[in-house]
Amino acid sequence: MTAGRGARSSRAAWLVVGAAVALVLVLGLVEARRDSLTIDEGPDLSSGLTALVQRDARLTPEHPLGAKLVPSLTGLLARPVVPKGEGFRSGDWFAATEDFVRANQAAGRLDDLLWWSRVGSVGLTAVAAVLIFLLGRRLFGDLAGAVAAVAWSTVPYVIGVGHLAMIDVPFTVATLLVALALERGARRPGVVSAALMGASAGVALSVRQAGLVFVPLSVAVVVWVARRDQGADRRPPVLELAVVLLLPLVVVWALYRGLAPQQPGGQAGERLAGYVAAARNESVVGRLVLALPLPQEYRAGFAVFVVGSGPRPDFLLGRTAARHRWWSLPVSALLKLPPIVLLMLVAGPWWWRRAGVAADARARARVAVVAPALLLVGLLVSQPLDLGLRVALPSLALGLVAAAPAASLLGRRLRVPVLGGLAAVQLATAVVAFPASLAWTPPPFRPGYRWVSGGNLDLDQDRGRLLRWAAGRPLRLALVTSRGVDRPAGMQPLVGVEPSSIRGWVAADATSLTIFRSRELAWLRAYCPVRTIGGTILVYRFDRPPSASPGPDAPARPCGDGARYSHR
Repeated sequence: MTAGRGARSSRAAWLVVGAAVALVLVLGLVEARRDSLTIDEGPDLSSGLTALVQRDARLTPEHPLGAKLVPSLTGLLARPVVPKGEGFRSGDWFAATEDFVRANQAAGRLDDLLWWSRVGSVGLTAVAAVLIFLLGRRLFGDLAGAVAAVAWSTVPYVIGVGHLAMIDVPFTVATLLVALALERGARRPGVVSAALMGASAGVALSVRQAGLVFVPLSVAVVVWVARRDQGADRRPPVLELAVVLLLPLVVVWALYRGLAPQQPGGQAGERLAGYVAAARNESVVGRLVLALPLPQEYRAGFAVFVVGSGPRPDFLLGRTAARHRWWSLPVSALLKLPPIVLLMLVAGPWWWRRAGVAADARARARVAVVAPALLLVGLLVSQPLDLGLRVALPSLALGLVAAAPAASLLGRRLRVPVLGGLAAVQLATAVVAFPASLAWTPPPFRPGYRWVSGGNLDLDQDRGRLLRWAAGRPLRLALVTSRGVDRPAGMQPLVGVEPSSIRGWVAADATSLTIFRSRELAWLRAYCPVRTIGGTILVYRFDRPPSASPGPDAPARPCGDGARYSHR
């Protein structure tokens, strides 16, 4: 390729990536303003903003402090109320979340706080698209990088999760930084590359406990490179190994003590120590990790993760199960990703040789892309807690990078029309899914609430739209909501009420119907909803008391044909 043609190709790739980033920003920011406070946002914003404002990290055990840093920093623009009530004093982060949400609601700042914190999250989703491009470009060229970035930016689920102030996209960004550092470490070994690997692993570790796997991976890369280059008069990589082992700890300590100089004491300190003590006997891995010299708040967070990672009910393929199913992650991908993206992931690195990827690039891609993706998937498959596809976003991003070289199999004459057509299909998918991107499912898995729920569909993002529709209507309600969100005045609970006493309007979200209240609401699943809100909340209307006979695991399809009342 001539220099001129290479420059034009690079400019064209950057223009394509710029358009993809613009799509993420536009769709994400609109949905950020539109959606209600979701289940995980309350605790994360409460603890993150408390660390920034009160300079105290006592409320961070559930998720590490780094996961909340960017949304909390942008959230400061809303001038949030950060109370120091009993929840803060005792270190009970759930009680503190309730105080935080209610205080900001009372001050009229909760909506602005959500908006500004989500601006940071949408920005990180766009940053992830750029990092995907840079990683793909460095390994496989401009075309592959652009294809991977466009695929990421047009997945409805990525847009749906990416505009929420949660930890999944921050960890994806951290994972991509690790991948870029690993690629450099394989290409240009030395102390600088080791420092980049150690620092990026530290960032990942400060965002999610799963980031710990990147430390031994960095060590393995340093050792592998040293053996590969033995004939090049290289000294033993003692300094590089020390850097990749110690720097992650330094980064975590710097973050925690930089924001919270003092370790919590008193009742809050005792609570943190109690979490650590409770987790010591859970597993050998847990004991090893808790022995690491990390801040007490971080160790307590890992302890909460260990103790709280037991199996929970799950709903997939129209069936509810109380036990862990190893196949839940690939099935979630089948039910939530567009077919084009699924095909890319299945193709993966199998096409590298046919696409003409050089042997050196293949080797670097294995350690920088394939290895971290598989390590993270292995963790998710082995742990019994199923939270949906959102926890696998880092592996999705890396998988798209790995699959993108397949675009080179197309001849030059076919690349523009074929790739343009596929991009148009992806763009149409993202636009059609908007503004309910999180609840979107591909055909034939529709309506989505009959196939998936929980983190794959329903995080309470449609509560505000339900309340606006229900204004002036008497309604019985069953919703899974964030802590601190009270049931609206005038609405009655649905759970615990005998069906024989019910008439009029009833609403329940998909997660209540299929997971958390599946037994109590089994009778309701037999009836067809007269409408759905956002694809996650099912609305029923009864002109006579319904039967208490239980229905199937999957809620019924909408009534259709203009039906005014629900029926079995």
